[in-house]
Amino acid sequence: MRLPVGFGALGRAFRLRNYRLYVIGSIASNIGIWVQRVALGWLAWQLTESTAWLGGIAVAEVGPMIAFGLIAGTIVDRMDYLKLLRLTQACGVTVAATITALVSAMGLGAWSGGFYLASRAGGPKGMTTITLSCMALANLGLLAFVATGALWGTLWVALPLMVLMGAAFIMQGIGNQTLIQAAVDPDFRGRVISLYGITVRGMPAIGALIVGAIAETQGLALPVAGGALVCLLVWAWAWRNRSFYADNLETETAAEAAPAKAASAD
Repeated sequence: MRLPVGFGALGRAFRLRNYRLYVIGSIASNIGIWVQRVALGWLAWQLTESTAWLGGIAVAEVGPMIAFGLIAGTIVDRMDYLKLLRLTQACGVTVAATITALVSAMGLGAWSGGFYLASRAGGPKGMTTITLSCMALANLGLLAFVATGALWGTLWVALPLMVLMGAAFIMQGIGNQTLIQAAVDPDFRGRVISLYGITVRGMPAIGALIVGAIAETQGLALPVAGGALVCLLVWAWAWRNRSFYADNLETETAAEAAPAKAASAD
């Protein structure tokens, strides 16, 4: 099946009423989530002026995901997705209803990256290279933050870097989930995505606690630069093996490939 190319593909998706409603709801929900995160971190800093407590807030936020992520994935695979999503979003709204909206340069970058991926053709093909490239860009941006002093408030340097990192982070996240869902049987996606959620949300939270503890005595520059360098080392290893990842991840699952094969046989 030939995939639509360019922004026409995005328009074609938005002609579906249910998809439009889903996107509108997702925008509102994610704005609330990020406003809540910023507000909690800001409040913790005002009360304690401790970077260790900021790391602790990050760990506490994802603690339930780490503890119950795999169980939740199994439940998701056995329930109606829409009803469960409505229930969980309703619970989230009650927590985030009092938080105001936050607009940032990173959000602008995230929108740009999201629109680019929405308009590209080829499905999962080439997504491995995009994901790894964005991983490198995000961490090079962090190093630039430290090297140029943007970490301490140089606004004209900080804003472009935030746009770059916002685009890199969102494209990397979308790329990761695209590759996972393309390679996994649909019957197991809930469980696999729950494990992915534990990894990408839980491990950074633990890292935030470590960075916060180090920053208490060494300042923010050293742990931020150190974390970026560690990620770049992992990226260099993954980049060398990108052909292996592409061959195994940039593919259709058997369940989704079957209808296409049947149509071509007819």
